[in-house]
Amino acid sequence: PPRRTSAPQPRRHTRLAPQVGTLATGKILIARPSSGTAGWHTRLAHQVGTLPTSKILNKLGLDPYFVDVIGGDGDLGRKPDPAAILSLIEKSAAAPERTLLVGDTSVDVLTARNCGCKIAGVQFGFRPGDFLNYPPDYLLSSFLDLPGLL
Repeated sequence: PPRRTSAPQPRRHTRLAPQVGTLATGKILIARPSSGTAGWHTRLAHQVGTLPTSKILNKLGLDPYFVDVIGGDGDLGRKPDPAAILSLIEKSAAAPERTLLVGDTSVDVLTARNCGCKIAGVQFGFRPGDFLNYPPDYLLSSFLDLPGLL
């Protein structure tokens, strides 16, 4: 008989990053709409599947802060393929040059370059020292530095 599998569980090691309520793992996309809508759109693209990512956001009480989530299990490809990020940018009615991707790996830098958007690399998270060969546009030691970039 087929093996029964359970639904994916949120990662035990996922936690809130220091100082600000956002994930220490995952890719955050902040896009400024080109026109017609005020404010910023915050969206999340993550290598983990959509369902586990949504569970993590819910568990940490962060789901209200993201207007859209795309997991790595979708049909838009995985990073550094720009398709998922470009889809989120389009949903924000923004342009790549008005978009900041916040990530924690060199793959995020390559993804941002492939999209034509800026990248802020965080020095904490999944691979804190991963930017040696592919430096980001901005390097953040704390999420408290992020508002100054926006």
